[in-house]
Amino acid sequence: PIQKMADDFGWGSRQQAELTLDDLSINDSLTQVQRIERYVTSPIPLQRLVHVKLFSSTAVTEGIDVTRSVLLPLLGVLTADDKIIVRQQLPEQIVLIAEFLSTQGEEGYLIFVESLLPCLARLLH
Repeated sequence: PIQKMADDFGWGSRQQAELTLDDLSINDSLTQVQRIERYVTSPIPLQRLVHVKLFSSTAVTEGIDVTRSVLLPLLGVLTADDKIIVRQQLPEQIVLIAEFLSTQGEEGYLIFVESLLPCLARLLH
């Protein structure tokens, strides 16, 4: 079980051994949106996981424009993440973002249909 968890997080791999301290630290001077943009594509699965969990709260805080232009394109990328532990967090975030979009009228509905549903469909494949 411990080795499986280590494999899921990418610990102990050659790629991880080549990472520097800068790769492992999180820049606290970045805004939440900037952190998400930077770390959801990190080579470190744990950083991707932590920042995926911030999607829905960021959507609510930053609003519909940032959700559409920044978060949803990244969500689409994450549906193809090679680590299941990261992908497993996406349905919960999608539901919470859908709840937020439901409060945004017709524009929110269109974003839900055009962006969130395709992400959910990719996860189910």
